[in-house]
Amino acid sequence: MVVRILLPLLLWLGLPLAGLAQLDRLELVEGASVSAAVVRPDTVEFMQAGAAGIDADSLFEIGSITKVFTALATALQEARKPGFLGQPLVELLPELEGKATAGITPRELATHTSGLPRLPPTMNVIYLAFNRSDPYAKYDRDSLIADLKRTRVNKGAAGHAYSNYGYAVLGLALERADGREYPQIIREELLGPLGMDSSFMAYTPELEQKVVPGFGDDGRPAPVWHHQASSPAGSIISTTGDMARFLQWCLSSDEDALGRALTLSMAEQQQTGGRHAIGLGWQIIRGKGGTVYWHNGGTGAYRSFMGMMPEHGAGVVLLCNDAGVEDLDGAGIRLLLDAARDK
Repeated sequence: MVVRILLPLLLWLGLPLAGLAQLDRLELVEGASVSAAVVRPDTVEFMQAGAAGIDADSLFEIGSITKVFTALATALQEARKPGFLGQPLVELLPELEGKATAGITPRELATHTSGLPRLPPTMNVIYLAFNRSDPYAKYDRDSLIADLKRTRVNKGAAGHAYSNYGYAVLGLALERADGREYPQIIREELLGPLGMDSSFMAYTPELEQKVVPGFGDDGRPAPVWHHQASSPAGSIISTTGDMARFLQWCLSSDEDALGRALTLSMAEQQQTGGRHAIGLGWQIIRGKGGTVYWHNGGTGAYRSFMGMMPEHGAGVVLLCNDAGVEDLDGAGIRLLLDAARDK
Protein backbone atom coordinates (compact mmCIF):
# COMPACT_ATOMS: atom_id res chain seq x y z
CA MET A 1 0.00 0.00 0.00
CA VAL A 2 2.90 2.40 0.66
CA VAL A 3 4.10 2.03 -2.92
CA ARG A 4 0.71 2.56 -4.47
CA ILE A 5 0.05 5.74 -2.49
CA LEU A 6 3.49 7.31 -2.10
CA LEU A 7 5.40 6.47 -5.27
CA PRO A 8 3.12 7.98 -7.94
CA LEU A 9 2.87 11.20 -5.94
CA LEU A 10 6.63 11.53 -5.58
CA LEU A 11 7.23 10.66 -9.22
CA TRP A 12 4.58 13.04 -10.49
CA LEU A 13 5.52 16.03 -8.36
CA GLY A 14 9.27 15.53 -8.65
CA LEU A 15 9.67 16.38 -4.97
CA PRO A 16 13.18 16.76 -3.53
CA LEU A 17 13.93 13.67 -1.51
CA ALA A 18 17.31 14.40 0.04
CA GLY A 19 17.47 13.17 3.62
CA LEU A 20 14.41 10.93 3.36
CA ALA A 21 16.29 7.80 2.41
CA GLN A 22 18.09 7.05 5.64
CA LEU A 23 17.91 3.39 6.54
CA ASP A 24 18.32 4.16 10.20
CA ARG A 25 14.82 5.63 10.20
CA LEU A 26 13.47 2.10 9.89
CA GLU A 27 12.26 0.76 13.22
CA LEU A 28 13.65 -2.76 13.54
CA VAL A 29 13.10 -5.26 16.30
CA GLU A 30 16.16 -5.73 18.50
CA GLY A 31 18.65 -8.02 16.75
CA ALA A 32 17.31 -7.39 13.24
CA SER A 33 19.15 -5.77 10.36
CA VAL A 34 18.61 -4.38 6.90
CA SER A 35 21.16 -4.81 4.12
CA ALA A 36 20.89 -2.48 1.15
CA ALA A 37 22.60 -1.78 -2.15
CA VAL A 38 22.31 1.26 -4.40
CA VAL A 39 23.19 0.06 -7.88
CA ARG A 40 24.40 1.76 -11.02
CA PRO A 41 25.72 0.04 -14.16
CA ASP A 42 29.34 0.45 -13.08
CA THR A 43 29.18 0.91 -9.28
CA VAL A 44 27.46 -0.56 -6.23
CA GLU A 45 27.18 1.12 -2.83
CA PHE A 46 26.39 -1.26 0.04
CA MET A 47 24.81 -0.09 3.30
CA GLN A 48 23.64 -1.78 6.49
CA ALA A 49 21.51 -0.67 9.42
CA GLY A 50 20.35 -2.28 12.65
CA ALA A 51 22.24 -5.05 14.39
CA ALA A 52 25.88 -5.63 13.49
CA GLY A 53 27.22 -8.76 11.86
CA ILE A 54 25.77 -8.59 8.33
CA ASP A 55 27.36 -7.65 5.04
CA ALA A 56 26.81 -7.93 1.28
CA ASP A 57 27.24 -11.71 1.50
CA SER A 58 24.65 -12.30 4.24
CA LEU A 59 21.77 -14.57 3.19
CA PHE A 60 18.10 -13.53 3.41
CA GLU A 61 14.87 -14.97 2.02
CA ILE A 62 13.72 -12.62 -0.76
CA GLY A 63 10.15 -13.99 -0.86
CA SER A 64 8.04 -12.84 -3.79
CA ILE A 65 10.90 -11.11 -5.58
CA THR A 66 11.40 -14.71 -6.73
CA LYS A 67 8.48 -14.04 -9.10
CA VAL A 68 10.67 -11.67 -11.14
CA PHE A 69 13.05 -14.58 -11.82
CA THR A 70 10.19 -16.98 -12.59
CA ALA A 71 8.75 -14.46 -15.04
CA LEU A 72 12.17 -13.90 -16.63
CA ALA A 73 12.50 -17.65 -17.17
CA THR A 74 9.00 -17.55 -18.69
CA ALA A 75 10.05 -14.78 -21.08
CA LEU A 76 13.14 -16.79 -22.02
CA GLN A 77 10.95 -19.80 -22.79
CA GLU A 78 8.79 -17.57 -25.00
CA ALA A 79 11.88 -16.33 -26.83
CA ARG A 80 12.97 -19.89 -27.54
CA LYS A 81 9.52 -21.29 -28.28
CA PRO A 82 7.28 -18.46 -29.51
CA GLY A 83 3.69 -18.99 -28.49
CA PHE A 84 4.41 -20.33 -25.01
CA LEU A 85 2.91 -17.26 -23.32
CA GLY A 86 -0.41 -17.86 -25.03
CA GLN A 87 -0.46 -21.64 -24.74
CA PRO A 88 -3.47 -23.03 -22.80
CA LEU A 89 -2.48 -24.97 -19.71
CA VAL A 90 -4.31 -28.06 -20.93
CA GLU A 91 -1.73 -28.42 -23.72
CA LEU A 92 0.98 -28.70 -21.07
CA LEU A 93 -1.14 -30.41 -18.43
CA PRO A 94 -3.54 -32.75 -20.24
CA GLU A 95 -4.95 -33.84 -16.88
CA LEU A 96 -6.81 -30.50 -16.87
CA GLU A 97 -8.98 -31.50 -19.84
CA GLY A 98 -12.51 -30.30 -19.18
CA LYS A 99 -11.52 -28.33 -16.07
CA ALA A 100 -12.12 -24.63 -15.49
CA THR A 101 -8.38 -23.96 -15.40
CA ALA A 102 -7.66 -25.63 -18.76
CA GLY A 103 -7.61 -22.42 -20.79
CA ILE A 104 -5.41 -20.32 -18.49
CA THR A 105 -2.20 -19.20 -20.21
CA PRO A 106 1.33 -18.53 -18.89
CA ARG A 107 0.88 -14.85 -19.80
CA GLU A 108 -2.17 -14.65 -17.53
CA LEU A 109 -0.31 -16.42 -14.73
CA ALA A 110 2.72 -14.11 -15.04
CA THR A 111 0.54 -10.98 -14.99
CA HIS A 112 -1.85 -12.10 -12.21
CA THR A 113 -4.80 -12.01 -14.62
CA SER A 114 -5.59 -15.74 -14.59
CA GLY A 115 -8.56 -15.53 -12.24
CA LEU A 116 -6.87 -17.82 -9.71
CA PRO A 117 -7.15 -16.86 -6.03
CA ARG A 118 -4.17 -15.68 -3.99
CA LEU A 119 -3.73 -19.11 -2.39
CA PRO A 120 -4.73 -22.58 -3.60
CA PRO A 121 -7.86 -24.27 -2.17
CA THR A 122 -5.75 -26.66 -0.09
CA MET A 123 -4.44 -23.73 1.92
CA ASN A 124 -7.71 -23.05 3.68
CA VAL A 125 -8.17 -21.70 7.18
CA ILE A 126 -7.76 -25.12 8.80
CA TYR A 127 -4.59 -25.92 6.82
CA LEU A 128 -3.01 -22.57 7.69
CA ALA A 129 -3.92 -22.93 11.35
CA PHE A 130 -1.80 -26.09 11.56
CA ASN A 131 0.98 -24.98 9.18
CA ARG A 132 1.33 -21.25 9.77
CA SER A 133 5.00 -21.36 10.77
CA ASP A 134 6.01 -23.03 7.49
CA PRO A 135 2.92 -22.89 5.26
CA TYR A 136 4.36 -24.14 1.96
CA ALA A 137 6.56 -26.98 3.21
CA LYS A 138 3.98 -29.75 2.64
CA TYR A 139 2.51 -28.36 -0.57
CA ASP A 140 3.81 -30.61 -3.37
CA ARG A 141 3.12 -31.00 -7.12
CA ASP A 142 0.40 -33.60 -6.55
CA SER A 143 -1.42 -31.13 -4.29
CA LEU A 144 -0.99 -28.38 -6.90
CA ILE A 145 -2.42 -30.49 -9.73
CA ALA A 146 -5.29 -31.67 -7.53
CA ASP A 147 -6.10 -28.05 -6.71
CA LEU A 148 -6.00 -27.06 -10.37
CA LYS A 149 -8.60 -29.72 -11.14
CA ARG A 150 -11.07 -28.25 -8.65
CA THR A 151 -10.37 -24.52 -8.74
CA ARG A 152 -13.04 -22.13 -9.94
CA VAL A 153 -11.71 -19.34 -12.13
CA ASN A 154 -12.95 -15.85 -11.36
CA LYS A 155 -11.35 -13.12 -13.45
CA GLY A 156 -13.57 -10.45 -11.90
CA ALA A 157 -14.30 -6.99 -13.18
CA ALA A 158 -10.77 -5.69 -12.59
CA GLY A 159 -9.11 -8.62 -14.31
CA HIS A 160 -6.08 -8.43 -12.00
CA ALA A 161 -5.62 -10.20 -8.67
CA TYR A 162 -2.24 -11.00 -7.15
CA SER A 163 -1.79 -14.76 -6.87
CA ASN A 164 0.97 -16.84 -5.26
CA TYR A 165 -1.00 -19.84 -6.46
CA GLY A 166 -0.74 -18.60 -10.03
CA TYR A 167 3.04 -18.43 -9.87
CA ALA A 168 3.24 -21.97 -8.53
CA VAL A 169 1.22 -23.01 -11.58
CA LEU A 170 3.47 -20.93 -13.85
CA GLY A 171 6.49 -22.84 -12.54
CA LEU A 172 4.73 -26.12 -13.24
CA ALA A 173 3.96 -24.97 -16.80
CA LEU A 174 7.62 -24.08 -17.28
CA GLU A 175 8.65 -27.54 -16.11
CA ARG A 176 6.30 -29.26 -18.54
CA ALA A 177 7.41 -27.07 -21.46
CA ASP A 178 11.12 -27.26 -20.70
CA GLY A 179 11.56 -30.80 -19.40
CA ARG A 180 13.62 -29.73 -16.38
CA GLU A 181 12.46 -29.08 -12.83
CA TYR A 182 11.98 -25.46 -11.83
CA PRO A 183 15.05 -25.14 -9.53
CA GLN A 184 17.27 -26.53 -12.29
CA ILE A 185 15.85 -24.07 -14.84
CA ILE A 186 16.50 -21.09 -12.56
CA ARG A 187 20.00 -22.23 -11.61
CA GLU A 188 21.14 -23.07 -15.13
CA GLU A 189 19.44 -20.28 -17.06
CA LEU A 190 19.57 -17.35 -14.60
CA LEU A 191 21.53 -17.67 -11.37
CA GLY A 192 24.55 -19.34 -12.94
CA PRO A 193 24.91 -17.15 -16.05
CA LEU A 194 24.35 -13.98 -14.01
CA GLY A 195 27.00 -14.87 -11.43
CA MET A 196 24.57 -15.16 -8.53
CA ASP A 197 26.64 -17.92 -6.99
CA SER A 198 25.44 -17.47 -3.39
CA SER A 199 21.73 -17.73 -4.24
CA PHE A 200 19.70 -20.92 -3.93
CA MET A 201 16.12 -22.20 -3.65
CA ALA A 202 16.16 -25.17 -1.28
CA TYR A 203 17.60 -25.36 2.20
CA THR A 204 19.95 -28.01 3.46
CA PRO A 205 20.62 -28.23 7.22
CA GLU A 206 23.96 -26.51 6.59
CA LEU A 207 22.41 -23.67 4.60
CA GLU A 208 19.77 -23.10 7.27
CA GLN A 209 22.63 -22.32 9.64
CA LYS A 210 24.10 -19.76 7.23
CA VAL A 211 20.98 -17.65 6.62
CA VAL A 212 20.57 -14.56 8.81
CA PRO A 213 18.17 -15.56 11.64
CA GLY A 214 14.79 -13.91 11.17
CA PHE A 215 12.04 -12.38 13.30
CA GLY A 216 8.28 -12.68 12.79
CA ASP A 217 5.86 -9.79 12.70
CA ASP A 218 5.38 -10.29 16.45
CA GLY A 219 9.06 -9.52 17.03
CA ARG A 220 9.95 -13.04 18.07
CA PRO A 221 12.47 -15.35 16.38
CA ALA A 222 10.78 -17.14 13.47
CA PRO A 223 11.77 -20.14 11.32
CA VAL A 224 12.74 -20.14 7.67
CA TRP A 225 10.22 -21.27 5.05
CA HIS A 226 10.55 -24.36 2.87
CA HIS A 227 8.98 -24.76 -0.56
CA GLN A 228 8.01 -27.55 -2.91
CA ALA A 229 5.44 -26.73 -5.61
CA SER A 230 5.29 -23.12 -4.39
CA SER A 231 8.98 -22.55 -5.14
CA PRO A 232 8.31 -20.31 -8.20
CA ALA A 233 6.30 -17.93 -6.02
CA GLY A 234 8.84 -17.21 -3.31
CA SER A 235 11.68 -19.64 -2.60
CA ILE A 236 14.90 -17.83 -3.50
CA ILE A 237 17.41 -17.08 -0.76
CA SER A 238 19.98 -14.49 -1.78
CA THR A 239 22.38 -11.73 -0.73
CA THR A 240 22.54 -8.02 -1.47
CA GLY A 241 25.71 -8.79 -3.42
CA ASP A 242 23.94 -11.24 -5.72
CA MET A 243 20.86 -9.06 -6.06
CA ALA A 244 23.07 -6.08 -6.93
CA ARG A 245 24.69 -8.16 -9.67
CA PHE A 246 21.23 -8.95 -11.01
CA LEU A 247 20.23 -5.27 -11.06
CA GLN A 248 23.49 -4.26 -12.71
CA TRP A 249 22.79 -6.79 -15.43
CA CYS A 250 19.23 -5.45 -15.79
CA LEU A 251 20.60 -1.92 -16.23
CA SER A 252 23.14 -2.89 -18.89
CA SER A 253 22.08 -6.23 -20.38
CA ASP A 254 23.21 -7.27 -23.84
CA GLU A 255 20.90 -8.04 -26.74
CA ASP A 256 21.48 -11.77 -26.36
CA ALA A 257 18.67 -14.24 -25.70
CA LEU A 258 18.55 -13.46 -21.99
CA GLY A 259 18.68 -9.72 -22.62
CA ARG A 260 15.78 -9.98 -25.04
CA ALA A 261 13.87 -12.00 -22.43
CA LEU A 262 14.44 -9.18 -19.93
CA THR A 263 13.08 -6.64 -22.42
CA LEU A 264 9.98 -8.79 -22.88
CA SER A 265 9.51 -9.21 -19.14
CA MET A 266 9.64 -5.43 -18.65
CA ALA A 267 7.16 -4.67 -21.43
CA GLU A 268 3.82 -3.45 -20.11
CA GLN A 269 1.25 -6.24 -20.36
CA GLN A 270 -1.73 -5.03 -18.36
CA GLN A 271 -2.93 -1.76 -16.87
CA THR A 272 -3.74 -2.21 -13.18
CA GLY A 273 -5.10 1.25 -12.39
CA GLY A 274 -3.95 4.86 -12.77
CA ARG A 275 -0.28 4.97 -13.69
CA HIS A 276 0.18 1.38 -12.54
CA ALA A 277 0.78 -1.54 -14.86
CA ILE A 278 2.37 -4.96 -14.78
CA GLY A 279 4.88 -6.62 -17.05
CA LEU A 280 5.86 -10.25 -16.73
CA GLY A 281 6.55 -10.27 -13.00
CA TRP A 282 7.63 -6.63 -12.76
CA GLN A 283 5.26 -4.09 -11.23
CA ILE A 284 5.46 -0.83 -13.19
CA ILE A 285 4.68 2.75 -12.23
CA ARG A 286 5.10 5.63 -14.67
CA GLY A 287 5.34 9.24 -13.53
CA LYS A 288 6.75 12.62 -14.36
CA GLY A 289 10.01 11.68 -12.66
CA GLY A 290 10.45 8.45 -14.59
CA THR A 291 9.37 4.82 -14.68
CA VAL A 292 9.94 2.46 -11.78
CA TYR A 293 10.08 -1.32 -12.18
CA TRP A 294 9.79 -2.98 -8.81
CA HIS A 295 8.74 -5.92 -6.68
CA ASN A 296 8.75 -6.65 -2.99
CA GLY A 297 8.60 -9.82 -0.94
CA GLY A 298 7.85 -11.23 2.46
CA THR A 299 8.03 -14.55 4.26
CA GLY A 300 7.46 -15.46 7.89
CA ALA A 301 10.68 -13.80 9.02
CA TYR A 302 11.93 -11.61 6.17
CA ARG A 303 10.98 -8.61 4.03
CA SER A 304 12.55 -7.40 0.79
CA PHE A 305 12.31 -4.67 -1.84
CA MET A 306 13.88 -4.37 -5.29
CA GLY A 307 13.38 -1.54 -7.75
CA MET A 308 15.07 0.10 -10.70
CA MET A 309 14.75 3.09 -13.03
CA PRO A 310 16.62 2.02 -16.20
CA GLU A 311 16.33 5.41 -17.90
CA HIS A 312 18.30 6.87 -14.98
CA GLY A 313 20.66 3.93 -14.62
CA ALA A 314 19.68 3.35 -10.99
CA GLY A 315 18.56 0.38 -8.91
CA VAL A 316 18.06 -0.48 -5.25
CA VAL A 317 17.67 -3.65 -3.22
CA LEU A 318 16.85 -3.95 0.49
CA LEU A 319 16.85 -7.24 2.41
CA CYS A 320 15.62 -7.38 6.00
CA ASN A 321 15.20 -10.12 8.62
CA ASP A 322 12.30 -8.41 10.41
CA ALA A 323 8.92 -9.46 9.00
CA GLY A 324 7.24 -6.69 10.98
CA VAL A 325 9.33 -3.82 9.63
CA GLU A 326 7.23 -0.89 8.45
CA ASP A 327 7.93 1.22 5.36
CA LEU A 328 10.69 -0.94 3.89
CA ASP A 329 9.16 -0.27 0.46
CA GLY A 330 9.12 3.46 1.22
CA ALA A 331 12.78 3.41 2.21
CA GLY A 332 13.61 1.56 -1.00
CA ILE A 333 11.66 4.04 -3.09
CA ARG A 334 13.38 7.02 -1.50
CA LEU A 335 16.80 5.47 -2.00
CA LEU A 336 15.94 4.72 -5.62
CA LEU A 337 14.64 8.19 -6.41
CA ASP A 338 17.66 9.78 -4.71
CA ALA A 339 19.96 7.58 -6.81
CA ALA A 340 18.05 8.44 -9.99
CA ARG A 341 18.18 12.15 -9.25
CA ASP A 342 21.91 12.07 -8.49
CA LYS A 343 22.77 10.13 -11.64
